[in-house]
Amino acid sequence: MNTICIALAGLSVALEMECRPAASLYRDFRTEQPADACVRLTEEDIDLSSGQAGKAYVRTPRVLRKVSEALLPFGVFLMHGAAVAVGGEAYLFTAPSGTGKTTHARLWLENCPGAFVVNGDKPFIRVGKGRPLACSSPWAGKENLYTCEDVPLKAIVMMEQAAVNRIWSVPFAEAFPTLLQQVYRPKDEALMHQTLALMKMLGTSVQFWRFQCNNFAQDCFDTAYGVLAGGSR
Repeated sequence: MNTICIALAGLSVALEMECRPAASLYRDFRTEQPADACVRLTEEDIDLSSGQAGKAYVRTPRVLRKVSEALLPFGVFLMHGAAVAVGGEAYLFTAPSGTGKTTHARLWLENCPGAFVVNGDKPFIRVGKGRPLACSSPWAGKENLYTCEDVPLKAIVMMEQAAVNRIWSVPFAEAFPTLLQQVYRPKDEALMHQTLALMKMLGTSVQFWRFQCNNFAQDCFDTAYGVLAGGSR
């Protein structure tokens, strides 16, 4: 049995598997800290026939689901989105795939000195320990954009494509149906109840915005940044 520990959301998660783990995937997240949670990978999670040079292929979505469920008792849940940090605070842009989250995140990197991507596709959110945190992970989408930092989460921005850029605040009750589509929803009823409870806690701690977005319009970055981060850079 091969075991490695990776650091996620301020916790140490042990991954136990019969094959050799993908070192390149977890390299930046390795830790020697004692495990807070353990995830065991079964034969269903590993394809022993598709590896090269004797290496097994780990089915990433299965692993991510198991890790997500193991972290729920610690106040951590998984959300689909691109989390960008600037000035010590993070802004999580969420929307269905293909909406332009990564493209918009790059606008922040290009226009705002010191901005960085916490995670470009699968950040974790930790609540219940002071301010909510946007937390990085090795699961960062095809662009593989991430920085191994956890940053206080200021706002969640729900994006939709539009011809004209426009952004406005919304209450949590209005944001909730959209957010629910973008979080990992366990099939287990008890785990799903935990997820909903954590989302409710988040609802009292961060800002929520709707963003009609045209990433190719000249005013796109200024429209978002001016409202979300106060317009000073």
